[in-house]
Amino acid sequence: MDLQAQTTASNAPVSRDDVERELDWLISIEPEPEELDTMDDYERLMLPHQRRIEPAGTLLRQYGQQIRPATVEALRDEFYSITESDKYAFDPKAESVARSALSSAWAGLNGWQE
Repeated sequence: MDLQAQTTASNAPVSRDDVERELDWLISIEPEPEELDTMDDYERLMLPHQRRIEPAGTLLRQYGQQIRPATVEALRDEFYSITESDKYAFDPKAESVARSALSSAWAGLNGWQE
């Protein structure tokens, strides 16, 4: 069982390192725009990864659920702490994927709107 599956299964606290590891993986599988002509192309390229994408989103959501205080302001602070970090902010693709993945995973948490 990989780290992500262990964390999800055990409900152990999710660390920032866990989040970055999942975001890095999601970024690595994101197709380059020049590979895509249609949304069907995107879906076809992402299909082999589908079994792991959903658990990655679950882990990101668990991280959001841990943030204290449980407010949209605290979520926003953490969101920007991650997406505007040197790791993601200087690569448009990385920043876009990180923003999209976190926003989607946190939808509905403490008033977070996707």
